[in-house]
Amino acid sequence: MDTIKKLYGYAPEKRALSYISMILSAVATIFSVLPYFYFWKLLRELLVFGNAGDAKRLASLIFLYMVLRTVTYLASLAFSHLFAFRVETNLKTTGLNYLLGASFSFFDTNPSGRTRQVIDDNASKTHSVLAHLQPDIINAVLYPIILITVSFLVHKWLGIIMIIATILGGFLVMKMFGDQNFMQKYLQSIEDMNSEIVEYIR
Repeated sequence: MDTIKKLYGYAPEKRALSYISMILSAVATIFSVLPYFYFWKLLRELLVFGNAGDAKRLASLIFLYMVLRTVTYLASLAFSHLFAFRVETNLKTTGLNYLLGASFSFFDTNPSGRTRQVIDDNASKTHSVLAHLQPDIINAVLYPIILITVSFLVHKWLGIIMIIATILGGFLVMKMFGDQNFMQKYLQSIEDMNSEIVEYIR
């Protein structure tokens, strides 16, 4: 969160775009779950009650919510990308301005490959965090909550099964990431390797 706050500080004039993006992502998440609920109602009307008239209305609602979900999610990505590109641009500009005022000893003690990698590559990596990760986190948090709520509306046992599946899925995701110390060493090794490759080629 501290890193996200720092990144927001590089584009305060566009910060509202990120908030709008997250709100739209939440709305898109709701729209993505509703078709499942109405599809269950559609099957019940057709197979249990034999009511084709209501089935057509429910099918129209399913289509409508799917379209709304697509449009809302694309709008969310559009706002998040506008914010992410501004942050990336301002990060590179700030880094280059610092280099203009740096002393010659800085360039003697810091390899040019590492300097380029820090300013150029690392600034580009913020794009995926701000443009994609933030809306996706909203979706990942809200989706199981909404899905469990809808499952209980269908049947209590279905809701209980969804709770168990969500807990099990969360546990497996945590195990999948493994040791955080190993990941830190892995990322540091990639950074060192990129720096040395650029220096070697030059």
